[in-house]
Formats: sequence, C-alpha cells, structure tokens
Amino acid sequence: MGATARPAVPALIQLIGDKEAEVRIAAVTALRDLGPVARGAAPAVMELLRDREGKVREAAASALGRMGREARIAIPALIELLGDKEADVRAAAALALRDLGPEAKLAVPDLTRLLQDNEGKVREAAASALGKMMPEAKTAIPALTELLRDPNGNVRGAAASALAEMGPEARRLAVVTLTQLLRDQERDVRLNAIEALAAMGDDAKSAVPSLTRALHDVDERVRKAAADAVEKIGR
Repeated sequence: MGATARPAVPALIQLIGDKEAEVRIAAVTALRDLGPVARGAAPAVMELLRDREGKVREAAASALGRMGREARIAIPALIELLGDKEADVRAAAALALRDLGPEAKLAVPDLTRLLQDNEGKVREAAASALGKMMPEAKTAIPALTELLRDPNGNVRGAAASALAEMGPEARRLAVVTLTQLLRDQERDVRLNAIEALAAMGDDAKSAVPSLTRALHDVDERVRKAAADAVEKIGR
C-alpha cells in the first residue's frame, strides 16, 4: 500500500468505529501500514487508545507512531498509555513515542520509570524510545546503565544502543556491553549488538577483535552483519 491507497482512508476511518474488535484492529492496522499517507486519520485513531480491548489499543498506538508529524497531537494520550495494565500496550505506546522522536520528549520521565517494568518487552521498548529523545533523555543515563545488567539480552542490547546516543562516557559503556552480547546464545541479540556497534563507527574500534570472531558465527546472517560492521568501523 501507499499513496495509491489514499482514497481508502475515509472508509477505513469509518471501520475503526465498528462494533467488532477484530474489524477495528484490521482497519487501524491498514491505516498503520499506509503510514504518513493516513496522517489525516490520526484524530480518529487516537480515540481507539481508550478502547476496551487491549489489542485495539495496542494497534492504535502502533499506527500513530507511523503517521508522522500529524500524530504529535496523540503524544499526551500515548504517555498516559504507558501506564496501561497490559504489557503489549505499554510497549506499543513506548515504541510509538520513539517513532515520534524528540517531539515526544515530555515522555522521558515516564519512559525512564518503565525501565523497571516487570516485562522485558516493555523495558526494551522504553530503552529504545529513550535513545531517540536526546538531549532530554540524558537524565535516564543512570537507569539505562543499570539496565546493562538486565537478565534479558534484548533489553541489555536496547539499553546499550540508547546509551550509544548519549555522549562519550555512555558510548564507552555501551561498547563494552555490546561486545559482550556478541557471545549471547540468542541470534537476534547478537545481530542487534552487531548493528548497534556498526552504527557507532570509529567509537566501536575496540570491538573489532570480537567482531572478527563473529565472522565465524554458526549463523549466516550474523557472519554477514559482522563483516559489514568491520567494514563500517574500519572506514
């Protein structure tokens, strides 16, 4: 879908008021996939953030994150949704605020609190969001640093990636943790760590020996990512 689907937006907006939850989810998911093309639907999608069904609230938050600047009006409602009773909804709200970028900086205190959430997916999403909210998110550096010891590898990777956006000292901590994650048992954790190190360029030079070892990883995707990272860091 894309600009050619713009004429469908009014009909999809009507459908998000359907009495059946599955229909509301399908309609708002279609609007999400249209991205900025569906930006005019943002006010209507906002109403679904109060839907009685958690899956609908989750889908609505995800859609708003993809709608661009017009979705800024939803920032206060998305911040409120960070306190939702359902973990998937809290995570979706955090990721939506991340995608809205620095303009969602008012969410920094609430996102920082979510770094202590009981659910790993929520901690990961909150860390990922904070990494996109500089310079205001510098206040979260102590909490993100603590998260480098999280038992969940994806959470540690998200925290390290966020710290990589927050100045020299925080980047140094991030490189150390990301390098350690190259030995994680989970392939996706290793991949995320490699991609984060590659994005840091010259600052990740100390990780090159470990990345070189990753060239012999059992997984083809990891080997390719490691090769790309070594090239980027060595430029």
